[in-house]
Amino acid sequence: MSPVDGTGALKPGYTITRHLAHGTCQSGSYMTGTADRCSTPGARAVVLDPCWPTSTAKTFVCQAKPWRHEVVEVHVPNPVSGGPGPHHQGLPWGMRVGARVRCLLDPGSVRRVNGHPLLFHCTRHRDVFGPLRRRGAQWHAHVYRSGARTRSGYRSLGWQRVSIAWYGAPATSPNPSPSPTATLPLLSGESPTPSATP
Repeated sequence: MSPVDGTGALKPGYTITRHLAHGTCQSGSYMTGTADRCSTPGARAVVLDPCWPTSTAKTFVCQAKPWRHEVVEVHVPNPVSGGPGPHHQGLPWGMRVGARVRCLLDPGSVRRVNGHPLLFHCTRHRDVFGPLRRRGAQWHAHVYRSGARTRSGYRSLGWQRVSIAWYGAPATSPNPSPSPTATLPLLSGESPTPSATP
């Protein structure tokens, strides 16, 4: 999914909540792998990831959370340069666990519980530690509640069903079709089943 269509126009239903100037963008999103990431300079520097180019010259839109249709518009005077480049991100940008808990990928976390890395920060004081697990056609995530009175600060809530996974579209092709072989219930613009980590 992405907030722009195949022509780079903002899709209906999305709202621009903020405008930033003097941005720079790099190729390769840490959140989605194939989108871009942008930042602004100075004391109030902002890093935005993932981002997509628009049909307006030198303008990108960045979306913080896949379940919220709000974007930040960034004016970028210079071409995209640097960064890791487009790469494979086997985990989804975000996912919904059960009916109410929404989770956002945290690719930079070094926190571990019982030897497993933190993969997603979630709403409702939940976090997901890896790996994801497949049982038949369904994926499950090991959910922990933060703030527990334990040595790690987490209490296991067990394995819970992943009901939706959101994947970001490539910056050069912002409107792919959903995968016809996906095994999770998908919304429009969402795509394949998440990959379990080794």
